[in-house]
Amino acid sequence: MSAEHMPPRRAGLALGLALGWLVVGAAYVVQRLADAVDEPPITAVRATATIPYFWRVGSSLAAGACAGLLAGAAVALDPSGARAAALLRALPALSIALGIALSIAMVAVP
Repeated sequence: MSAEHMPPRRAGLALGLALGWLVVGAAYVVQRLADAVDEPPITAVRATATIPYFWRVGSSLAAGACAGLLAGAAVALDPSGARAAALLRALPALSIALGIALSIAMVAVP
């Protein structure tokens, strides 16, 4: 079923969830790479090594939830379905770009 034939609320929910999870991953990549610039070596902070990770995950989830809600609302409020169609066309490219960024972040920062 294409976005043009989906009820606006259902399309909004689907695209909001998809874009929300994309933003979760993107926010984590950005935060991890930013933290890696001035982060002390892992051997020096064994006892607190997981604390920054949980902060990054939590703030990434919050950013993804906000992006998903905004995208879902924008799609649901557009009766023509044009926004949903545009977002659906962009989703594969965004997913590939995010996968590449996550891979680079995992290789660049242990």
